[in-house]
Amino acid sequence: MLTMRPTRRRRVRRTRVIHPPERGNHVVRPGVQERLRQRHENEMPFAAILTALPNLLEPEGRFSVILPVREGEIFLKMAVQAGFRNSRVCRVYPKDGKPAHRLLVEFRLFGDAAPVVEEVLFIMDREGNFSPEYQKLGRPFYLGF
Repeated sequence: MLTMRPTRRRRVRRTRVIHPPERGNHVVRPGVQERLRQRHENEMPFAAILTALPNLLEPEGRFSVILPVREGEIFLKMAVQAGFRNSRVCRVYPKDGKPAHRLLVEFRLFGDAAPVVEEVLFIMDREGNFSPEYQKLGRPFYLGF
């Protein structure tokens, strides 16, 4: 279980991006599950994230999460119940005609209720080429774009 410990210097930021480990239904060999849990590589409780964020962000700060759709919808409900304001949701599709496989969700700590900006991103077009939007997003990180 992830635990938050107070530190001498709190690193307060305007923006945080959180990409917790995926919680798929994959099979893990006996004995490995406990080791992974101890290393915090396989668990990052949503409640712990939501509890820690107010101490890690500036009052006008924003944070984003990248999660599989099912987990993203769960996290979205928990964050709104905890008082965070949802400002953007982007559904990421591997290809046109396929179901979304990721949610990119942005939240604010405080502020007036504003309409949620909803977006979609297709990684590939029907012909199997990277979409222009994905290329634009990934260009700073990939040499091949």
